[in-house]
Amino acid sequence: MSDQRETLTLTLHGLPAFNKEVDGEAFARKFFKFMQALAEADEQANGGRRSRYLIDGLEKNTATARVKEVPIDTASKQSGVEYFHAGVSSIYYDRPAARRLSLRFVNYVR
Repeated sequence: MSDQRETLTLTLHGLPAFNKEVDGEAFARKFFKFMQALAEADEQANGGRRSRYLIDGLEKNTATARVKEVPIDTASKQSGVEYFHAGVSSIYYDRPAARRLSLRFVNYVR
């Protein structure tokens, strides 16, 4: 894993029925699942938690949060963010690799 911090951004878009605004409770639920998925990705990639995921930015007047990965253990084998990207991509494109993902990870990102 490089020493450069990896980042991910979560953005929710509101429904036209709500004037395209995002419900705060819905954002909180989705953000919680997003953070759980990152933690699970870190565990799967490294055999245990090796990074912390810190809020790097909350965009004013939007439902957007940016999270950065900060390694807490030099024994990290792989970035949890990279594992997350690869996992979500394999699910989206229905690749065989998706079948090898942990069920917990799949449940968090669905």
